[in-house]
Amino acid sequence: MQRLKIVFLSLILISCSKKEQLLPELDYPHAYVVTGKGRSLDLINLSTHSMINSMLLTESSDKFPHHVYASTSGRFLAISNPGYDFSLGHNGLHGKTFSGELLIYDSRKRQIVQTITTPFANHNAVFSPDEKQIWTSTASHSGRALAYSFPEGKLLAEITLDADPSDIIFSPDGKFLFVASGESTFLQVIDAEKKELVKKIKVDISPDNVWPGNNNMVLVSNSLIKSINFVDIKSFEVSDFIDLDFSPGFACLNPSDNDLWVCSPKTDEVFVFSKINNIWVQKSKVSVAGEPHMIHFYNSGKKALIISQSSSEISFYDIQTEEIKTISTSAAPNGIVIFD
Repeated sequence: MQRLKIVFLSLILISCSKKEQLLPELDYPHAYVVTGKGRSLDLINLSTHSMINSMLLTESSDKFPHHVYASTSGRFLAISNPGYDFSLGHNGLHGKTFSGELLIYDSRKRQIVQTITTPFANHNAVFSPDEKQIWTSTASHSGRALAYSFPEGKLLAEITLDADPSDIIFSPDGKFLFVASGESTFLQVIDAEKKELVKKIKVDISPDNVWPGNNNMVLVSNSLIKSINFVDIKSFEVSDFIDLDFSPGFACLNPSDNDLWVCSPKTDEVFVFSKINNIWVQKSKVSVAGEPHMIHFYNSGKKALIISQSSSEISFYDIQTEEIKTISTSAAPNGIVIFD
């Protein structure tokens, strides 16, 4: 009988050890910042303006993590991990072959739980709204959109795109994906259910990237023409535009007032525009050293988090007081996701 008790207790302990060990959810406003040359995921406390920790995403010196998007539940983060440093620009990709990866970070386990290899360097990765799929695009002349099942990691579809696609993003309802290709003059639309290209929307030539906008809008940045196209994702048409006197990088709309914020990496500034009498007018600008690369808003649009790639810094900007606080990150930050 004693031996049976010992065996039974051992089975219980073994069974318990195999259960999923989840850590508590973070109970403070925070952001995750992905760094390319640092190859890290930096956890930032938005209340104290401080870095909590930095986790190495890859030990491979030839990989450069790039951009980050959260799943609908917020538990998982999708990060591309190309074998190419996109901070060098896209021209270095031409005529060469670079591998890519998808990294899936579990915020409850505090670790990478899945790695999926892609046939070429990929610009970003996004979850479908139901968290059952992960999409990415390969930034090559033979551009492809790739859909993988989650958590199985099985390739579900491969869709041909125009040359040099960049980020791929979902519409808010999850029905469509949008991706711009640098060697085209179109924003491409993919039907998420059918997994096929269904539309090409004419935008300015050589679009650099497409970014999420407010409501039924996405923004296409064009550094060659120096413009931003506003694309209505219901009508599949360009509904508005703004011509600039600088080459735009990342662009976004403040959810509180619909002001347009545009990074100008070459001049170390972020420009803010308001629409007055149906015309976009410069409202203000924020000087941010080190090539501002991306902006995300928090605290109901009252504050902005700005990352600078070449100086490896994060700037916390209070929109009402215009106060700014800057801290260091790991090397070459390029992606942000915020939970507040």
